[in-house]
Amino acid sequence: MIKKIYDNNQPFATIKYSKDIYSNYKKHMHPILSFGLLEEGRGLILFNDKSVELTPNNLVIFNRYELHCTKDINGKGYYNLYINSNWLESNFNNLIMCNNLINFNILNEIKEALFNNKSQNLVDVVKFILSSSCKEFKDNRSDIVKSIIEYIHTNIKDKISIDLIAKELSYNKEYLIRKFKDEMNITPQQYIISLKTHISSNSLIDSNSNVVDISYEFSFFDQSHYNRTFKNIYGISPKKYKKSIIYK
Repeated sequence: MIKKIYDNNQPFATIKYSKDIYSNYKKHMHPILSFGLLEEGRGLILFNDKSVELTPNNLVIFNRYELHCTKDINGKGYYNLYINSNWLESNFNNLIMCNNLINFNILNEIKEALFNNKSQNLVDVVKFILSSSCKEFKDNRSDIVKSIIEYIHTNIKDKISIDLIAKELSYNKEYLIRKFKDEMNITPQQYIISLKTHISSNSLIDSNSNVVDISYEFSFFDQSHYNRTFKNIYGISPKKYKKSIIYK
């Protein structure tokens, strides 16, 4: 189940609900800030250098570009709240860093927005959490890593390879890979795949294009490649993802 939520007609967030926490997630990142909540049981969230336990009494925050995956221990009813970047920038500095585990339960507010079309309480509590648990951080990424990211974002619908990026930026390929991973804790290829999948998921929500058209629009090898990649990150196929969208 997937639904877009608004704050006074401004896109605020997208809620995704799954009955189960899928255990076949590969480590990935999102270019936006997101929350994870569990209705019952316990789930384990793995980050690059640590793990946290998710229960119904807390929530986990995934910072932008933070490598992570979810493991199923004994959890049911998993909610993701993907915060809209434009909303975040207009209400906070988009460059914020949050604690990963917050002892705060917002399940009632999530359910109210998802099932009853009442989102104001959710907007208010998210603002409170971000104000109290997050802080600005200085962007210390090097110019070369920023150039790589800019190139990837500009050409995300094309076939992108590290060889092509190295040629475009006139740098050694091995140096770019090492520099990027040192600063981003993810390889350029992992970043490309995660970003393609994330942006294509928005196309599944916002457009009438079918899965085949979207897979070619984002230059996946074929629909089968897109299906495997999408499922590794979201736990379900793009077709099931699109069918689960609530248009309200």
